[in-house]
Amino acid sequence: MEDMNEVLGEIEKLAETMLLWPEDDRISLYKKLDVHLLTLEGKLARSDDKHASEELAALKFHLIMLAHLYEPDEQTDEQHYSLALNCMEKLRSL
Repeated sequence: MEDMNEVLGEIEKLAETMLLWPEDDRISLYKKLDVHLLTLEGKLARSDDKHASEELAALKFHLIMLAHLYEPDEQTDEQHYSLALNCMEKLRSL
């Protein structure tokens, strides 16, 4: 079973790649991300840490926005990417 740092590393690589891809093609990367997010969710489900579930929810939101699966908000793709990285760092430190 992958450890949490490996899963977060894969998510980080895919999120970085998403920045380089055209908006219309990002959904295919999000589908790959979703598998890792589900793995991460399973690992965090065993934790009673409330902050972990909050950070995971924030991470998912920023990745969804980066993939353009929701209507755009006032933040740029780069800002969503940066916020996703922050969420991943917080998850690594839990």
